Amino acid sequence: MKKLSTLITFILTLTVFAASASAATTYRTGPLSVPQTWQADLDGGSINSGTKDFWFNALTERRRFLEPMNGAEFRILPNGAPSYERCSTMSLGSGRIRVHRLTVGTYVCYRTSEGRYGVLRINADIGASPGTMEIGFTTWEDEEEVASVTYRTALLEIPQTWHADLDTGSIHSGTNDFWFRARTATNRYLQPQNGARFGIYGGGGGISKQDCVDTPKSTNNIPVGSLSNGTYVCYRTSDGRHGVFRINAPIGASPGTMEIGFTTWE
Repeated sequence: MKKLSTLITFILTLTVFAASASAATTYRTGPLSVPQTWQADLDGGSINSGTKDFWFNALTERRRFLEPMNGAEFRILPNGAPSYERCSTMSLGSGRIRVHRLTVGTYVCYRTSEGRYGVLRINADIGASPGTMEIGFTTWEDEEEVASVTYRTALLEIPQTWHADLDTGSIHSGTNDFWFRARTATNRYLQPQNGARFGIYGGGGGISKQDCVDTPKSTNNIPVGSLSNGTYVCYRTSDGRHGVFRINAPIGASPGTMEIGFTTWE
């Protein structure tokens, strides 16, 4: 009976999500059981694999949290029915959410580590430690966002220690998306800034916007050693646009220059 009840709840939950997501298509939907201390990927619909979006963290038996990971953001929906429009326009954050606030029937809006909006529902009592977070979730794909309209494309030369804005195509001005940081002459990396996310593209052939939307991205530093001549890097800017750049020349010994050709899509 419990399994049947959970299935019915999940189906009803998905019906609510789907009916209210008129501005978007469903990218991933399903039930997930997330055991205490495990992590969940709401783009891939998996646990303890992929680029995780949250961690069911337990510092003690009483201090337990839904803890965002890899730049994902969450917020409890205060009231009313969930929808893409509500979740994509509300203010989300990277702060922990205490488990005692996640009662049965609670809806939580989120933005994944790959930049997609979604909503999850707590479908069962989490229970005392060690508990399990049983959720029904839907992650949406913005229909407009998949269109490949170029917003900015150009060549950029970023000297070591300088910053770059991939929305405006400028260095050391605007809202910067990354910093060519150098801790030492050999410890150098691309460091994301202001919530921008980056991931090395591993596919072949021409790169489309959809390829970069689908490429796992994070706010983690990328070592300069991984950015050899010809490497493609997909990104989502601090303003929320997807794009790709190519390393057009060897960066060289310190102090080096990162020469890139980039395209940012609208």
